[in-house]
Amino acid sequence: TAVELSEKMTSIFEKTGGNEISDRLGNLPLKDLTKAMGINERMFTIKELFGGDQERFKSVMADINQLNGYEEAKEYLLNG
Repeated sequence: TAVELSEKMTSIFEKTGGNEISDRLGNLPLKDLTKAMGINERMFTIKELFGGDQERFKSVMADINQLNGYEEAKEYLLNG
């Protein structure tokens, strides 16, 4: 079933493109999302999105790392 997204949620999943090399490099696939996060981002994400549950964070990141692309990850996050 399709999930109806609010305007705020739609903006989170909005893909952006650009002509700068940093924009293009930023859109390359990542093998491990946790390595793409800085320590502050990781701590904030664990605290705010996972209620401080580091093991749940690790589990979700491992699941997402196994998916085959953006659309699958988006579906997982919306319906998982």
